Amino acid sequence: MLKLREVSSIGIIFRKAKKKTASIDIREAFSLWDILNSYYVLSGKLLRYKAFVQAADLKMILELLHKEAADDIAVLQQVMGEYNIISPNKYKIAVTGTEGVEFLDDETIATEVLLFSQEHLELLLFALYGMATNDRLRKKLHKMFISKLGGVNKLMKYFSLRGFAGVPPAYQHVPAGNNEKIHCGEAGGLWDLLTYRYDTLRFTQTTASMVHDKEFKIIISAGIKLLEKQIKVLEDELMYFGIQMPKRPADVTAEFIKKELLEDSHIFRMTFLGMQGAAALHVRAFKRFSINHRLRGIVSEILLQEIEKIDDFIRYGKAKGWLYSVPKYGP
Repeated sequence: MLKLREVSSIGIIFRKAKKKTASIDIREAFSLWDILNSYYVLSGKLLRYKAFVQAADLKMILELLHKEAADDIAVLQQVMGEYNIISPNKYKIAVTGTEGVEFLDDETIATEVLLFSQEHLELLLFALYGMATNDRLRKKLHKMFISKLGGVNKLMKYFSLRGFAGVPPAYQHVPAGNNEKIHCGEAGGLWDLLTYRYDTLRFTQTTASMVHDKEFKIIISAGIKLLEKQIKVLEDELMYFGIQMPKRPADVTAEFIKKELLEDSHIFRMTFLGMQGAAALHVRAFKRFSINHRLRGIVSEILLQEIEKIDDFIRYGKAKGWLYSVPKYGP
């Protein structure tokens, strides 16, 4: 299994960009408001459901999720106060009495909490991928995302253990002798992740031949190594489960003769856009792996590697002045 930061040995380059950012941009201001609003809804739901849940283990999970939400809410409120951002209104949630308890059995509670928690995780990821102005804020959100990823993973394990996940259509071409089963959504998720990396590898190798900046070449090279390691992991899984492999990119990529066609800054921004676009694919793949916990662990690790890489990319792009400045929030 891959190790975080395994091929990201370019820390010296990023020391240039360690100056503290004292402001936030308009996207970050809205993301803070949007995430806090989502946390208020989630916290209210958890508070209500704890009053009706029957199973002791599910109640313990809900209490853990509620505490984590409360901790993150406190962090967000502090940051929003620091930057003078108005907070959303809290939601009133009635938790007393037993009216409607017949409609809130444990399966219904677990299903609703899981679906909303997954949506909240997706919201955090999208915000994290686009938070490029304030490094300190991005670090806080990164920590928040890791915590939320672990919470959703625990909930998905419980969901599967209790049989609430249902029985998705099984992938029917697992080789004989392989007793580890996966469903079609998980098989498709593996295939999608590998296909995306094949295309990304081909694009990165092609544009790398046009890069002039020596430091940027080092970053591109580290990115290619990470892609190759992830590709190897995913290829092994596809072969293990007998999933048809997508077409591989060529081993040799022709170099552009007229390297002045694209500036390094443009190549950087196009690569950055591709990395941001991967957010939807990764979180969707994570949600698909509802039964096979081992594979979901691999997807989680790949997702965390991508977040580390995009953080490196943002800091380097700011140091070079290659990232467009998002309009500032506040005076």
